[in-house]
Amino acid sequence: MVFGISASHRIKDMSKVNKAVMESVEWGKKKLDVVVAEAGKKFGMPVEFLKEYFKSLTYRLGAKERRGLELFEEKCYEYGLF
Repeated sequence: MVFGISASHRIKDMSKVNKAVMESVEWGKKKLDVVVAEAGKKFGMPVEFLKEYFKSLTYRLGAKERRGLELFEEKCYEYGLF
């Protein structure tokens, strides 16, 4: 499982940064072929694999993703990783 979280101090207005990040995500989705080609060159991985990988990513934390994160935490405790 790989995940990232963007966090900041409440006193700072991060709306411009958040907007820029989400615009970047949308650009990447629309220009998937460009992203895949660059990643293929950089990492020497098969283009078809990279295309499927990037298409499988989720960029929002909805109910299903939150439950997955909770399950991940439960398993970490179960196996003594915390």
